[in-house]
Amino acid sequence: MSSGALGFASLFLGLVVGRQPVELLVAPPVATVEVQLDGRVVGSVQQAPWRLEVELGAALLPHRMEAVGRDAAGREVARVVQRVNLPRPYAEVDVALRREPDGRVSGAALSWRKNDLMVPLKILADLDGEPVPTGVAHDLTWPPSDPRAVHLLRVVLEFADGVTASREVVFGLDVAAEAESSLTGVAVQYLRAGGEPDLAALQDRVLVRGEPGRVVAVEKGSVRVAVVIDPRVREVFAHVVYWAVKRRSVQADGLMSGHDTLVSVGTEPAVQVLPGGLQNAVFPVRSLPGCRIDELVRSLHLWRGEVDRGDGLLLPEAAAVAGLSAMATNQRRAVVVVTGEEGLRDNPESVLRTREFLSAIGVPLLVWTPVPRKLRPASCPWGEVVDVRTYGDLYDADNALQKLLRRQRIVWVEGDHLPQDLALAPGLVDVRLAGR
Repeated sequence: MSSGALGFASLFLGLVVGRQPVELLVAPPVATVEVQLDGRVVGSVQQAPWRLEVELGAALLPHRMEAVGRDAAGREVARVVQRVNLPRPYAEVDVALRREPDGRVSGAALSWRKNDLMVPLKILADLDGEPVPTGVAHDLTWPPSDPRAVHLLRVVLEFADGVTASREVVFGLDVAAEAESSLTGVAVQYLRAGGEPDLAALQDRVLVRGEPGRVVAVEKGSVRVAVVIDPRVREVFAHVVYWAVKRRSVQADGLMSGHDTLVSVGTEPAVQVLPGGLQNAVFPVRSLPGCRIDELVRSLHLWRGEVDRGDGLLLPEAAAVAGLSAMATNQRRAVVVVTGEEGLRDNPESVLRTREFLSAIGVPLLVWTPVPRKLRPASCPWGEVVDVRTYGDLYDADNALQKLLRRQRIVWVEGDHLPQDLALAPGLVDVRLAGR
């Protein structure tokens, strides 16, 4: 439940590990806040400043962080949730209601985060359909509300780049939050021709923390592929792509429209210092919607995506961000990393962390390189590497990617679950979770 009396001031929009500061927005009747991580209590605070530190662990994994507010008698009166290391909106806003001594609500404090630190161009708010002016400190004030009625506060932030963030809060008349029915989409891979799974075959065979989950649908849908190109080999790879397009077809102008999405993730982040001591590394992301992934090579030729200079690049971290982008919309998915000799020798610890993260969130990783075998390291932290030195090699790599995507399906499981909590029953020998 949430009465607007509790919210997160620390919103984790980037990928984070280790010990992290958490700051809360708290208003009466909340007297104590208990913070849980993945269902386990990790700390509590009883007074301002409403701050504590939470240990996320050394492994890069998705988490569910909950703050539970209790009144002076120990009753739960508010609960808020944020997903950590999982896809999130580009901007978010939180609202903490301000109450008079008699319990009537007379305003609200706003807190927001945007991944590029842009301030809102406009803040719009209305209470029960009537506009509420915004104060100098970005707070809202109105005459104390009637506690005998139910009220709806709606807040919308508009940014100059077209991104919006919104929040609705219902309060008054001891309103309790309504139960929400949610679904979790998980990608599965079938391993042989004709082995496509159906609803009946998967019922009670998808496990949630070891127990059978309820599968409500299986769909093919469209595709979302995220590509990370090491700027140190972009020119060489572009030359291979050019010849692949030229050899395959003279129709090199224009892309065929479709329902898939190609995403390009840059390797050079902008590191931002956020309030509360948080740091956020924002990797540039550009998308090409309405395309066809079976025209991937042509797309890579005609659409340059995100182009880096090559300074201060973080290839494994960019690949992790690409994984989040690939699974953000619950479509069939994959991440393709194109790298050269330096990238193949990247920090093994960082590469391993990224590979484990992509496996946990269910995103297959393919690593392509135009580097000759004799120049590659004997032991590569990226695992299996696919040769794309020639246009023939690129054809083969693209065909393998298309086959992988054709044999993916999205399975919808009842409930809101972390991806690493899902598994398949041992008897399903011809189907596995994608990316694992």
